[in-house]
Amino acid sequence: MRLSRRTLSFLGGWTPAACGQSASNLLFNGDLLADYFQIYVRDQGYPELPSHYRDEDIASRLMTGPYAAIVNTARNMTVPVKVEWYDVRPQPQIDRSQHVVEVRFNCPSGIMVLAGIIGYDPTAQQFSVKAGPIGIRVNMSGLDTISEYSLDGDDRYLIQLWPDLKPSGRRVLEAWAMRKMRKMRKMRKMRKITTASRLSVNPKKLCHEYACRDIRTYKEGERAKRKRAEVPPRPREHHNRSWDKHQVSGLAGNSDTPHVVTPTS
Repeated sequence: MRLSRRTLSFLGGWTPAACGQSASNLLFNGDLLADYFQIYVRDQGYPELPSHYRDEDIASRLMTGPYAAIVNTARNMTVPVKVEWYDVRPQPQIDRSQHVVEVRFNCPSGIMVLAGIIGYDPTAQQFSVKAGPIGIRVNMSGLDTISEYSLDGDDRYLIQLWPDLKPSGRRVLEAWAMRKMRKMRKMRKMRKITTASRLSVNPKKLCHEYACRDIRTYKEGERAKRKRAEVPPRPREHHNRSWDKHQVSGLAGNSDTPHVVTPTS
């Protein structure tokens, strides 16, 4: 019998600390307006945000500076954001998210500000954390529900914070682009297998038959072109417009000479 975490928690046999995980402290859970597809987390004493985007920043959807981090969202609308604090680095749960990236920045004041990229600082969300280097991990889910014009969707953003004394660079634990590519490859593979199972043939043999069918179609088309080129064009009938003119004027009996009418004086 396999027991779930909920059952073990009810029986008192499962706790985050018992499984090597740190208990989380919820700092914020609400909606934020992601102006220009961006929200930021920064130290209260340093309002300057990083402004130079690099290719790796765009690919990882997270740009960092010495005292701030900017998250690139999938929509330029109000998005649900959840911020949690941990005493130690939490274990990543990649199976629950579609894009996971983490990095490190400094928070010397111990007070962090959370807002949209053009949010008003006095009304922005603020919460207290442990002063010093902070590790941040952004978990994004629901990226496959975004509409065509990025206005509607069920995307969610979980930001995890913890004190990080070990210097470390950017780590992309799960990339949405690679996940989407793997999903497309899996769908293509399943489509080939399904088509092959319907015809009861090997997928490799099926691809060979498709290629042979295309070659046969091409050869038949070339033969039809050559056949049309060998047929001589149909001659056009000569039409004597001058004869029609005299014929309209009138003919005398069956004579070949047109009837000419001379004027009288």
